[in-house]
Amino acid sequence: MVSGFDININSDSQAVLKALAKYTTSSKILQDCHNALQTLTQSNRVTLRWIRGHNGNLGNDAADELPRL
Repeated sequence: MVSGFDININSDSQAVLKALAKYTTSSKILQDCHNALQTLTQSNRVTLRWIRGHNGNLGNDAADELPRL
């Protein structure tokens, strides 16, 4: 259990961020993500933020590289 942290989650997918902001979804993976975020926000400050893709963000570039490995 993680508690007392400021957690920043950056994504280059506006579609995913918008889908997570909706109250309901028929997607199991989005529901699982939503539930995990709700659990995190009970004892942490969580920020979801859109970042421009392929713009030199090291974390985003590393995440984009993982499927190629």
